[in-house]
Amino acid sequence: MKKLINFYINESDAPKGRIWFMASISGVANAVLLAIINFAASQIANRALEEKFFIMYLVGLLLFVYAQRYALTQTTMAVESLIRKIRLRLVNKIRNADLRFMEAQDPASFYRPITEDSNAISFAALVLVIGSQSVIMLIAVIIYLSFLSTVSLFVCFGFTVIALSIYAEHHKKVRMKLESAYKKETEVFSAISSVLNGFKELKVNRRKSDKLFQYISNSSDEYRKMKVDANLHLIFDSMFSQVSFYTLLVVLVFIVPMFDEAQSGNVFKICATIFFIMGPINSLVNAFPMLAKVNVTVQEIYALEARLDEMAKHTKEVDQQGKLQPLPLASEIGFKDVKFSYRDDSGRVLFGVGPINLTLHKGETIFIIGGNGSGKSTLLKLLCGLYHQDEGSITVDGRRIDELNIQRYREMFSIIFTDFYLFDRLYGLEHVDEQRLNELLRMMELDEKTRYINGRFTNRNLSTGQRKRLAFIVAVLENRPVCIFDELAADQDPQFRKNFYQTILPQLRQEGRVIVAATHDDKYFHCADRVLKMDLGQLAPYDVSEGDVVRENLKRDT
Repeated sequence: MKKLINFYINESDAPKGRIWFMASISGVANAVLLAIINFAASQIANRALEEKFFIMYLVGLLLFVYAQRYALTQTTMAVESLIRKIRLRLVNKIRNADLRFMEAQDPASFYRPITEDSNAISFAALVLVIGSQSVIMLIAVIIYLSFLSTVSLFVCFGFTVIALSIYAEHHKKVRMKLESAYKKETEVFSAISSVLNGFKELKVNRRKSDKLFQYISNSSDEYRKMKVDANLHLIFDSMFSQVSFYTLLVVLVFIVPMFDEAQSGNVFKICATIFFIMGPINSLVNAFPMLAKVNVTVQEIYALEARLDEMAKHTKEVDQQGKLQPLPLASEIGFKDVKFSYRDDSGRVLFGVGPINLTLHKGETIFIIGGNGSGKSTLLKLLCGLYHQDEGSITVDGRRIDELNIQRYREMFSIIFTDFYLFDRLYGLEHVDEQRLNELLRMMELDEKTRYINGRFTNRNLSTGQRKRLAFIVAVLENRPVCIFDELAADQDPQFRKNFYQTILPQLRQEGRVIVAATHDDKYFHCADRVLKMDLGQLAPYDVSEGDVVRENLKRDT
């Protein structure tokens, strides 16, 4: 629980002293109410009840309500601010992370700490405040108990120490079981997300679908067993707490009076005191499982943040916030002996690209061709700075790209990869020319499918080809000097393909943009200034006439 408490202390900017003070006042007021009730009850028995006790009770009740309301209200506001701060801090570190790092992570490890567990963190803070109040109340009640019976005080103290020692030792095992269950639950969520993300692949491969479902079933069963095992131990903790209280009552009522005659007259008050503190203590004991789980959540948040920080140590990028203007492109972008390799955990090279020697001229259209696995997508990610080269240099008009200007280099590109994401808003565009946007929607034959209203697209539930066209509109509006398109025309109808290659791309070229497109549409290779071929990670010029010969041979054979 220490990490959870430190989490709230270190991360929150709340007035912790005032919150703790008010929780203490609330706890003391609660104990005072008990003393007044006990004293008033004895006065009623003697027919000597005075009005001042009623007034004292009302004052104590108002003080209790005000102090508890203040503590809980301030805690609620503070913890929601804390959650917002942590969430934004993590999202900020994630968006600044390296692409290779993000590609190697399980998305489930990001979603849960940032989204799903925030409610538990919020509720746990209230439980801790109420728990602090209960502890203060317990101390005050113990002081009150010392006035009733010194013997009972020592009995309660000794009994409590023994019970808490047993509970603490047992709870260590429960915490370990809950941590294991949390990790298994994350595995189950990750596997379930695979069903959603890989739906098409599973739909055409029943064996794969069955195996994945079997894995989910087995993992869920393991999680169920782990959770049941942990919950059975928690049930034991809850029952142990209640049995301990009732056992203490038996000792105080039946055994202690045998050794202390003065106890007899205060048995009622002592029993009322024990019953008074049973509720808060049992609630706190029952809250321990949730607190333990949130403690694991805090560990996961800090573990995720530690991974992001460790990744940041190994990247040479310098934060360029506020310096987001693209580098000006007057003439060319140059790649000289650029190399990049995918490696396993041991550092062994799995696949490499390069050395790449390439010059992109302003106003030039280049098509990149090559089979699957040839390195096309890797080359495109190197071109736009998403991947850092292992060797070689990149220059813009002779200016070398390094960690100081890599973000400004990336700002030169508008990209549409095959796994692109279509945002509902035009983030980053401060001034949207809606007339131009509507013209583009009509030109892309999307004006009857979606509209741009109140700063967002009304419909993104489009076909793959239509979504690519909408992404293309966004790329055009971004007005970057370099456009990278990865199989943009692959899901389009023949008429649109013809229009795209023969009309739209030339218009972009006339605007002075560099266009780099990965494509298999050899019918339109003549629309490019150059066609380059990737093969086994190597880039080389491609002879268009060679493709014409191949097509003629295919026609003759058929």
